[in-house]
Amino acid sequence: MYNPQLETFIKVADCGSFNKASGELYISPPAVIKQINLLEYSLNLRLFVRTHRGLVMTDAGKSLYHDAKYIIGYCNESVNRARNAMQKDESVIRIGTSPMTPDNF
Repeated sequence: MYNPQLETFIKVADCGSFNKASGELYISPPAVIKQINLLEYSLNLRLFVRTHRGLVMTDAGKSLYHDAKYIIGYCNESVNRARNAMQKDESVIRIGTSPMTPDNF
């Protein structure tokens, strides 16, 4: 429902490191870096400043971080509401009898 690169972006921002984020996401550091690079390229924004001490979010990155958390939260809530609506329909119990099998009371 949303760009999965946003989850990677949030995890990198939370961890402050590609390596730490890769460990929590269970994917390789190069895969994390590639996802962030592709996200930056597709948005035409620089989200992180890479330094020898780690990552620092740019102002654009901070803005996107706030909105991405909202987007992901909203999508998760939407899916949960849909599942709950589906469960309401599935809770109907129907009992039937056949005229071919008489009641023996």
